[in-house]
Amino acid sequence: MEQYLCYLLFALGLVIIIKASDFFVDSAIWVARATGIPDIIVGATLVSLCTTLPEAVVSSTSAAHDLPEMAFGNAFGSIVFNTTFILGITFLFSRPPVTDRDTFVKNTFFLLLLAAGTGVLLFIRHEISRAAGLALLFILVLYLIMNVVSAKKNNRRAAQRVERVDTSRGTVVKKLLLLALGAAGVIFGSNLLVDNGTLIAKSLGVSELIIGLTITAVGTSLPELVTAIQSMIKKAQNLSVGNII
Repeated sequence: MEQYLCYLLFALGLVIIIKASDFFVDSAIWVARATGIPDIIVGATLVSLCTTLPEAVVSSTSAAHDLPEMAFGNAFGSIVFNTTFILGITFLFSRPPVTDRDTFVKNTFFLLLLAAGTGVLLFIRHEISRAAGLALLFILVLYLIMNVVSAKKNNRRAAQRVERVDTSRGTVVKKLLLLALGAAGVIFGSNLLVDNGTLIAKSLGVSELIIGLTITAVGTSLPELVTAIQSMIKKAQNLSVGNII
C-alpha cells in the first residue's frame, strides 16, 4: 500500500495546483480590475504570468530541493507541451485572426532567439550560471515592458475601458483570501508534486529529468490548457495564443 501512496500524493499535488491556480488567477485579475488596471494590460501580462505560476513554483521548488534535472525538465517540458499540444488544438479547432501581425512576429522571433541562446549555452557549458539566470529575468522584465508599451500605443481606446467590479468590503476580503489561498495552495501542491515525483522516478528507475519533461510538465501546463479551451468557447482565441507566446 505504501508504494502506491506516492502516486496518490503526486496526483493530489496536481489537483491542488490546478484548483489553487484557478483561485489565484481569478483573484489576481479581480485585484487588477478593481485597482483600475486596463484589461489589455491584464491580458498582456497578468494572465500569462499567473498561468505560469505552477511551472515557476515547481521548478524553483525542485531547485531548492537540489533537483536541477526536474527543474529543467519541468521548465522545458512545459514549453514543448504549450507550443505543440495547446497551440496545436487551438489552431486545429479554430482559426484565430492575427490582428497585430508585426507584434506577433516580433515577439515570436524574440522568444525563438532566447530559446536558441539558452540551448546553445546548455550545449557548450552543460549548465546555466546564476548570472545567466539573472539575465533571463532581466529579459523577462524588458519583454513585459515592451508588451505593455505596445498595448498602450495600439489600444488606447481599449486601455481606457475598465470593467466595473464589486468592491464591497465582503468581496475585497473574499478575493484577498482566495488570492492568498491560491498562492499557498500552489506552493503546497508543488512540494507534494516534487517530493513524490522524485520517489516515483526512483521506483521506476528513471531520472528526475524524465519525470519533469513528462508528467510534471503536462500537469503544470493544465492552466494554459483550460485557458485555451475557455478562449475557444468564448471566441477569443487570441487570448490563448497570446498567453502561450
